[in-house]
Amino acid sequence: TALNRRLMTASRSSVDLTPKRVEADGIVREAVTLLRPHQHVRDCQLELELAPIELETQPLFLQQIVGNLVLNAAEATGGKGRVRVELGRDGERVVLAVHDDGPGVPRARRAHLFEALETTKPEGNGLGLFSVGVCARTLGGDVDVGDSPLGGALFRVSLPLPPRAGASATPSP
Repeated sequence: TALNRRLMTASRSSVDLTPKRVEADGIVREAVTLLRPHQHVRDCQLELELAPIELETQPLFLQQIVGNLVLNAAEATGGKGRVRVELGRDGERVVLAVHDDGPGVPRARRAHLFEALETTKPEGNGLGLFSVGVCARTLGGDVDVGDSPLGGALFRVSLPLPPRAGASATPSP
C-alpha cells in the first residue's frame, strides 16, 4: 500500500522529480536506517559498505530501490540472516549491490523476476522487484539478480555517474 501511494504521488508530479546531485551513500544509509525497525529487518545482521559517491538522481527513486531490495533480502533470510549493502563504482557506473544469505533465487525464476505481479514469496504481491526495475530504468540504469558469496541472492543495480564538472557532453571541434 505504501509503495502504491508513493508511486501515485510521484506520478501526479506533486513531488519534484528533477534529478539532483546527491551523496548517494547518504541516501542509501538513510533508506536502510528507516527500514531498521521493520519486523523483517530488525533482527538481521545488516552490513553497509558504502563508498562516498556523488550521483545525479531522483532521491525518491533511489530510496525506493534500496528499501525494496533490503526488505526482500531480509525476508529471504527469515528476518534473522545476514544482509550486506554495497555501494561503489564500476567504470562510469555506480553499482548498488544487496546480498543475503537466504536460499537465493532459482535460475529458472530470474528471467521474469522484475515483471509486475511476479513473486517467489507465498505472501508476496509481485510489486517490489517490479518497482526496483522501473525505478532503475527511469534513472538510466538496470538491475539484475545472481548468486551472492554469502550463499543467497545478489541484486545489482547499475546507474550512470553524472558527467564530470566542466566535461562537455559532445566533443568540441
